[in-house]
Amino acid sequence: MNCKAVVVLLTLAALAMTSAVPAQASQYKVIYAFHGGTDGEIPEAELISDSSGNLYGTTEFGGSAKSGTVFKLTRGSGGDWTETVLFHFSNGSEGGQPVASLTFDAAGNVYGTTSAGGDSTCIPLHGACGVVFELTPNSDGSWSETVLHSFTGPDGLYPQAGVTFDGSGNLYGTTVSGGAQAAGTVYKLSQNGDGTWSEAVLHSFGKNSSGGAGANSKLVFDSAGNLYGTTSSGGNMSACNGSGCGTVFELTPQSDGTWSSQVLHRFNGTSGGFPVGVVFDSAGNLFGAAPSGGVGNCYGLVLTGCGVVYELTPALGGSWQGKQVRAFSGTHAGSPNPVIVDSAGNVYGTGRSGGSQACSFGCGAIYKLAPASGGGWTLTGLYEFPGGTNGNWPYAGLTMDSAGNIYGTTGSGGDLSCESFGGCGVVFQIIP
Repeated sequence: MNCKAVVVLLTLAALAMTSAVPAQASQYKVIYAFHGGTDGEIPEAELISDSSGNLYGTTEFGGSAKSGTVFKLTRGSGGDWTETVLFHFSNGSEGGQPVASLTFDAAGNVYGTTSAGGDSTCIPLHGACGVVFELTPNSDGSWSETVLHSFTGPDGLYPQAGVTFDGSGNLYGTTVSGGAQAAGTVYKLSQNGDGTWSEAVLHSFGKNSSGGAGANSKLVFDSAGNLYGTTSSGGNMSACNGSGCGTVFELTPQSDGTWSSQVLHRFNGTSGGFPVGVVFDSAGNLFGAAPSGGVGNCYGLVLTGCGVVYELTPALGGSWQGKQVRAFSGTHAGSPNPVIVDSAGNVYGTGRSGGSQACSFGCGAIYKLAPASGGGWTLTGLYEFPGGTNGNWPYAGLTMDSAGNIYGTTGSGGDLSCESFGGCGVVFQIIP
């Protein structure tokens, strides 16, 4: 939508809601625990599923070169799951340390990003500057990788999020650094006639900018072809130690092929901080989570507060109205990751802190927020991670299948003999 840049202030008080209730009758099950060897280690991204119900994901470390993997989990007839590693990264030209979710095309090929590896001439922080890749299944069951783009700096650095397709087969994504002012980019990849891909930077964020900096989220389209995402800093430059607490932004395509940028919301700490992506509900409202700010004291390293879930609603005149759906205190959940919304308007998410106090700052939790009569929201705790073999500290959001089963990952716990401190993480399922 073409509308003036606006600053939307979230209401300082969350909408009236009931207190959290005990976990509902749902079954939690670890369907795979990583061992830290060639099978992978520390999953940090959301899972995706194919039409057969198989799950696909990434691990930041582990694999044959300890630089991350792409894996597949296949469900057997007895309900057990088997892991297959589709690709091992080495931090070389093919990439390394993937921390983002994957994306399918219509033919079943898999696309993603790595935060490291790629162009060896790029100035590295941890092994070059990252790539966008494609994995294609072969007839013998193996998968082949093609690097679609290696970042070099002016075109972006260190992609932390996955890619999004448009209706024409172009890919869109974000980088947290690089670009004209080394503050991140939004980019587009278009396929050429010879099968190669060309990158174009649609927007470069500015340092110390009210327009945001450090684009950190997977992008989402609306029905008009506009793109939406979040930045981890910038925006309100009087907040978060003068670095800004992050923004929600929109990019709109113009008739001359350029894209215009506008800020839909600037976080101020009280309303949340360092947002991690947005998602549309069926009515066209945006929901998202900010893992810091709000109330409580979870991590408290840069910004106190245990994070919030928020909603942005289109209003007359092209503006957006914002409100807090939930401000976490850390008791039931804290530091929320990206959320999902089901067809009934319920919001589901994970908190990487809060919940069981068996871990420092809590072991994390899974929750559901349901619209309540009178305009409030009801919080239901679905699971509190206890640490140990059942996993702890989820770093990513959730995935839901057509039957309402929920899947996700934790970055720690599981196999306690794993070489990583506290376990190498698990993949879990919640059956309602």
